[in-house]
Amino acid sequence: AVISGTKEPETQQKLVVHCDECQNVIEGKIYCCKTCFDYDLCGDCFPNSSLVHANGSHDFAMET
Repeated sequence: AVISGTKEPETQQKLVVHCDECQNVIEGKIYCCKTCFDYDLCGDCFPNSSLVHANGSHDFAMET
């Protein structure tokens, strides 16, 4: 809204992604399952992805 020539500050939204294994907020690289909608792992849990998700049959894509 414009009031007397001043603008309200725009709010910025930050995407927050939680690891579906450890439930922590992911900082840095996000490993997204290419098969499942909205299944993401953090860098700590990703090395164990074959043990914790779909018996290792799903591929992951890395996002930053």
